[in-house]
Amino acid sequence: MPNFDLRTVVLMFTLVCLLMSVILYSASRNYPSYIGGLREWAAGSLAISTGSLLVGLRGIAPDLVSIILGNLFFYASSLLFMEGTRRFYKLSSIHKIWLVFFVAVQLLMLVFTYGYSSITVRTLLFTSASGLYISLSIFYAWKYGSRDFPTLFFIASLSAVCLLLAIRFCAAFYTLIALPQEGNNAYFSHSPIQTVYIVGMALLDMLGPMAFFLMATHELRIRLQELSNTDPLTGLLNRRALSTHTNLEIAKAKRSEQTISMLMIDLDLFKQINDQFGHDVGDKVLVHFSGIVRELCREIDYLARSGGEEFILILPATPIEDANSVAQRIQQALSNDKNNGLPEYTCSIGVATQNDVNESFDSLLKRADKAMYRAKETGRNRIEIASSSARP
Repeated sequence: MPNFDLRTVVLMFTLVCLLMSVILYSASRNYPSYIGGLREWAAGSLAISTGSLLVGLRGIAPDLVSIILGNLFFYASSLLFMEGTRRFYKLSSIHKIWLVFFVAVQLLMLVFTYGYSSITVRTLLFTSASGLYISLSIFYAWKYGSRDFPTLFFIASLSAVCLLLAIRFCAAFYTLIALPQEGNNAYFSHSPIQTVYIVGMALLDMLGPMAFFLMATHELRIRLQELSNTDPLTGLLNRRALSTHTNLEIAKAKRSEQTISMLMIDLDLFKQINDQFGHDVGDKVLVHFSGIVRELCREIDYLARSGGEEFILILPATPIEDANSVAQRIQQALSNDKNNGLPEYTCSIGVATQNDVNESFDSLLKRADKAMYRAKETGRNRIEIASSSARP
């Protein structure tokens, strides 16, 4: 086994973990508040860095500093990581029982430092308790996380930490049973198991925070993508996202020779609602209408707010007769709904069906839009069918 200077390894590990703590803390200050757990993981990395520095003083500083406080910071890091993982997945804060368990382990560490000094028993306590908290972080990521690369990398990194802790636990347990008179100053011994443990933990305890940072960054990217594709008030698709989805559906329909229909929907006299009741009530009407139409949509349909009080509903594989029936059901649902204390309102709908497989999204939209305006001009709360598509 190479004769590593284990104190140097621990010192380098201290500096890298300190850097990761700064990176995670900076991210927590700059990332949106819905990306939770960054502060806890930053604090956990700082705790590892501090613990490494103190443990590196083993044999130089008093046991209270190098053993009790050093292991306290190491152990606290796993608790902070678990709390950070829970916050990332929007779970409640850790139960008090885990804090009681944390304190109990620290009291036992005191006993086996000053009462009956045994590095083996302390190793058993530390590896089992820390492994429990890390295992819970893995469980939360597996249960509540997606199966994307950052999450799987996070799970793999923490699983490797647990594996190394388990190996060290087994080695300490064997020592306790087979070699009960083992020396007590063996932390920086160059035994193969201790060298692998220290170097391995130095590497893996850096990977965990890095993996969490990747997971948080991936979540931020997804959220930003969702925000760029959705209307912030109603949560529906916006015009740009709808165009992308519709063009894909048009290409699919062209291959399968199916028909796409579009409903252009406008809420009648919506300006009067805003003027009479205020914009807050107007916003509630928009959200209310979005909910009603969502209930009538199939999984393959696309509903978008195109701006103001206008909505677009794309109906793949839907002929004109069925699209007209959907429009009728929307108006009937509005008529039957109690509006939850909101002012009564109606809508005008233009229905257009893609009769030409080469018709574009913009062309279909223009025909549906013209039909919708005819519905408004001829009395509102009406449905109008668009004329056949023109030549492309």
